[in-house]
Parts: sequence; C-alpha cells; structure tokens
Amino acid sequence: MSAERLVSRVLFVGGLVSITILVIGLAVYAAAGGARGQATDVYRMLTHEAAGRPSTVYSTLGEIGRGLTRHPPDPLAVIALGLVVLAATPVVALAAAVVAFAREGDRDYAVIASIVLAVLLVSFTLSGGVG
Repeated sequence: MSAERLVSRVLFVGGLVSITILVIGLAVYAAAGGARGQATDVYRMLTHEAAGRPSTVYSTLGEIGRGLTRHPPDPLAVIALGLVVLAATPVVALAAAVVAFAREGDRDYAVIASIVLAVLLVSFTLSGGVG
C-alpha cells in the first residue's frame, strides 16, 4: 500500500471514529438534560476556577480519563475524548507516513515526516495537556 493511500485511510478512519464519539457524547449530554443531572467534579471545578478557566471544560488527558471512569461517564468527557481523537488523527497519520516512506525507500520524505512528527509531539508535550 502506498504512503498516500495509507495516510488517507488513517485520516478517514480517525475522522469517522472521532465524529462517532462526539455524536455519542452529544446524544448522552442532550438525553441527560445538559449539565443538569450530572454529578459535579468539585476538585476539577475548584482547580479550574483558581486558574481562571471555565469549570465545565476538560483541559487535560487526566481529567478526561477521570470523567470517563465515573459512573455514569460524564458526557462532556466523552465529547472531549472525541476532540482528542480528532486532534490525534493527523499525528497518527504522520507516524504512518514515516513508516510507509521508510518502507518505500524514500528517505527524504521519511526524514521530513519524522521532523514534523517530532515537532508536533514536542508541542503537545509542552502545551501541558497530558497531566
């Protein structure tokens, strides 16, 4: 399979998966009557208010994970997961491109894709969204 075809498939499947997760999260949120009826994560609310951020926003992967492991899962955490999958899809496609270009023997494009991938990973790490 060519690198172009592989990348296009990864982007397509990632887009479909993220849209599916987003729609599920929106449906559960609407069925629950919006923010009403949802148990409040007091710790997240207090830390966000202290930092001057909206208390209903999930801003790290750790917060999303905690929101998903609650019973029942927080619909806003499900929506945030869909957004994370959407943001991660191009990164996964770029990693697949590096492998595909290396297999095809196209060193120039493999190196360029590797540099772009490294820059993306460093920027995600430095943004502080992992904690």
